[in-house]
Amino acid sequence: MRISKARIKNFRNFSNFEVSLGDKIVLLGENSSGKTNFIDALRLVLDRSFRPQLGENDFHNHVTIPKFRGTIIQVDVFFEDFTFEHDEDFLAVLQGDCFCQDDPPIAQISFQYRPQTQYLDDLDSAISPEYYESIWYSGGDIEKTKSAIKFRERVSLRVVKALRDMEGDLNSWQRSPLRRLTQTMNLSSQPGFQDVANRVQAATNTLRQIEPVRELQDKVQTRLTSMIEGVHTFDPKIGMLPTNPDELQKYLTFLVENELSLDRTSLGLANILYLTLLMVEIELLRESRGENADYQYTILAIEEPEAHLHPHLQRLVFRDFLQSEMPVILSTHSPNIVSIAEPDWFVVLSKRDGETKGNSTSALASLPANVKRDLSRYLDVNRGEVVFAKGVILVEGDAEQFLVPEFARKMRDAGLIHNTLDGAGVSVVNVSGTDFIPYVRFLGPEGLDLPITITTDGDKYVGLNRKAGEFLGGNLLNGNEKQELQLALTDTDRLRSFLERHNVYVHEGLNRSVKIVEVIAPYNPRINALLPELQNNLKQGEWDNLRRNLQHPDIGIFVNDWTLEDELVRVGYIQELLDVYQELGASDRQVTNMRQELEHNLIVKVINRIEQSGKGKGRFAQRLADKVTADRIPDYIQKAIQHIVLRTPTISTPSMLQLSANASAKEE
Repeated sequence: MRISKARIKNFRNFSNFEVSLGDKIVLLGENSSGKTNFIDALRLVLDRSFRPQLGENDFHNHVTIPKFRGTIIQVDVFFEDFTFEHDEDFLAVLQGDCFCQDDPPIAQISFQYRPQTQYLDDLDSAISPEYYESIWYSGGDIEKTKSAIKFRERVSLRVVKALRDMEGDLNSWQRSPLRRLTQTMNLSSQPGFQDVANRVQAATNTLRQIEPVRELQDKVQTRLTSMIEGVHTFDPKIGMLPTNPDELQKYLTFLVENELSLDRTSLGLANILYLTLLMVEIELLRESRGENADYQYTILAIEEPEAHLHPHLQRLVFRDFLQSEMPVILSTHSPNIVSIAEPDWFVVLSKRDGETKGNSTSALASLPANVKRDLSRYLDVNRGEVVFAKGVILVEGDAEQFLVPEFARKMRDAGLIHNTLDGAGVSVVNVSGTDFIPYVRFLGPEGLDLPITITTDGDKYVGLNRKAGEFLGGNLLNGNEKQELQLALTDTDRLRSFLERHNVYVHEGLNRSVKIVEVIAPYNPRINALLPELQNNLKQGEWDNLRRNLQHPDIGIFVNDWTLEDELVRVGYIQELLDVYQELGASDRQVTNMRQELEHNLIVKVINRIEQSGKGKGRFAQRLADKVTADRIPDYIQKAIQHIVLRTPTISTPSMLQLSANASAKEE
């Protein structure tokens, strides 16, 4: 069983909120976006120990002051994927009144905070908590309260808060998960444990016979009897531990690191031990569910589990948690935890236009397995930060990853945009190639629905020789045409011209860009309406029109003509490229040769030279980033940066729009 959907109305920062959920839930969002409030809303429905006194601050802020007066707080939680073959009693409860849908079966449990019945005809009198009541019901029918009570007796949401004292909880018998484990095992009634209690008694008697201990005990007893004049029976004795088995088990604790007490270990290790005890307890209960009539199906929610944990431990510990059968909810700011989560587990909370929205990736569960594997592979620790971004620029490689943020910084300094990319909350994500589609699926309307901009190389010469080979091997050309084509193979521009005269249009970068649009078009009517025109542009070789259409505000794909290096030469970075080449160890002769290649636009040779230098394009771009200026930014990169900051929620302001207009005017 799992939570498949949550709906929240008028509770704290949630006005009219609904989100679908995956098998596990990894809850993301900025501080104050509502992660704790989301978990508290689930607790209102599922946690019988959670009984907050709801007040004015618990109503959504759009509710006019004074609060109450008939306003209702409503939380609905939906459950799917039932596997209760070992618990027929609970299944009978579900089938009775909990299902709101039978095929496939979906159960609904709801919480409502509303005026008491006697005030429903006079809502203006219901002005405070004294006039309100909490109601739990099932199946979407407010009359079905008994089955909701039974459901809540059997399903438990256990929450581990972000600000927690694990050491204190472990050392406090009432709060320690060790208490629940010993009770589950009936430890105090076990003969072996009773034997331990007898041995503790014997050791205590031996201790009291030690002369200094006996003298100290007698002095304390004599002084105390004199002070209270023997009025009260009070007979303190020195001992190490209680000898009653029920009391003795309360003193059980874990010793760590050479049997030292918990206060001698790190907070991180105490956290791990605490969470491990919780998991062991839940697993033991799960194993005994067939013979335990009081078994509770537990959902575990942990807020910011990365607290005090080294990154490697974060991945080890929570990979194990997330692979368990138990439903788990994690709220986190850690890209390490993101990197071990499945792509369909994420829920991102954000504030837009004064409302809290939730974007879920649960729909990605229906993607083919190989696509999901691709997404999982892409979301490593470095790329994991993308789920925390307000907007994303997807780029092909290391060079763009280093240069694009620096270009944005220069644009900010020149007044072309208000913020750097970090200031705008925009991440530059290197996809290490040209396969953008898995990222677009994850970040776009199928998933997190973030603003996305893509910069990619036009690769105008890629695929020409393959097309030429198809012509030469076929029967469509006469002898003279084949001879002309053979001569054109040594000149790529001439080859392109020949192919286009024969209605063969090849532009690999623009081709893959149209394929990306085909993925997102079904989710946006404006893009869907524009798609046939883009496809026709591609088919007819209308490259300029296609580029303009790809820059549509709802699309945001910016394609250069050939490669980044070619664009850098065009805007005037020849000398800087030579300087970096020399700084990275090139000889004078190598620099001279590279200069000739740059001046003759032999870009392929320049790229090969950079890659063969032993430093790589990424290192080269790192050095070049220190030398870029605001007046020499490749046009497609500048437009991409302006496009994303305009679409990032906190940056889309009138003054930002004016800056963009000013930049456009300067270009004209």
